Amino acid sequence: MFKFIRNIIIALLCVCIFLGLFFFAGQKLPYQYDRSYYAVLKDKYNYNLQRTEPSIVFVGGSNLAFGLDTEKISQSFDMPAYNFGFHAGLKRDFYLNALKSNILKGDIIVLVFEYSAYIEDLMSEDITWESIDNSYELIKCIPSSNIFNLYRFYPIYLIKKISDSIFDPHPLPNNKAYAYESFNEYGDNVFERYENIRQIQEIKNGAYIEIKESIISDESVAAFSEFREYCESVGAKIYASCPCVDKYAVKEIENNGADFKKTYEDKTGIKMISDPSEYILETSLFYDTDYHLNLNGVKIRTQMLIDDLKKVI
Repeated sequence: MFKFIRNIIIALLCVCIFLGLFFFAGQKLPYQYDRSYYAVLKDKYNYNLQRTEPSIVFVGGSNLAFGLDTEKISQSFDMPAYNFGFHAGLKRDFYLNALKSNILKGDIIVLVFEYSAYIEDLMSEDITWESIDNSYELIKCIPSSNIFNLYRFYPIYLIKKISDSIFDPHPLPNNKAYAYESFNEYGDNVFERYENIRQIQEIKNGAYIEIKESIISDESVAAFSEFREYCESVGAKIYASCPCVDKYAVKEIENNGADFKKTYEDKTGIKMISDPSEYILETSLFYDTDYHLNLNGVKIRTQMLIDDLKKVI
């Protein structure tokens, strides 16, 4: 029996060593996606890491990346502001871990997550690796609940990375809206977009967004509550706001969003400064997804958020 157990342990160690060497070799291959949207995350992380004065920091997915005029917000409050929004596929806990790299006394942190962040936290494998690869600082932000799933997918990602490095090194995205150059120094996507490129019937057919108290999982409550406690411990203030969503993408909104808002505030201790129903906007204000605003929508949403913030700042 002892010999059997010993052999099992040795086999597992060999597998771990092999996988470790495999991963290390993959990290030595140059990053291939520096001209795409995915490379923006590294800039956002480094910007936050280097901040030395209190700021308004917006945290969430691409509803923020394609949804704010952060320069206008900074000017409105005469305070530095930054858009740390990136992609919903990286999920809630990754962003909270990344932001903890540098939260300052006097910061105003505003959480603006897509509604999926309240339900589950399984990170999208391909999007995650194309965003964090070759950055050990970002890799360390992976929550423990996602480590196995992401590393299991790594060989598939590495094959793609090798293929791109040979046949299409440093590729440009097909849509220029998703190019690295489409982001400004505030972290906002400023690509010229003024129309919704989707049809209304397409949006209606895919309606899936639910805004009700039952979507708030115990796991999300624990994560948000722990993050609030951390922010308060370093002297930062924390609030939550709502993402803008296309009205045709909303499958259900319970009691105009009031139950969702109250439950979130009661369970996490974080004040939600916005009303979900007010952030359900006309489809003409969106660009290419249920959460991405065009520049007309950005203008409206930015002013809404400024008005909400003025009630608490």
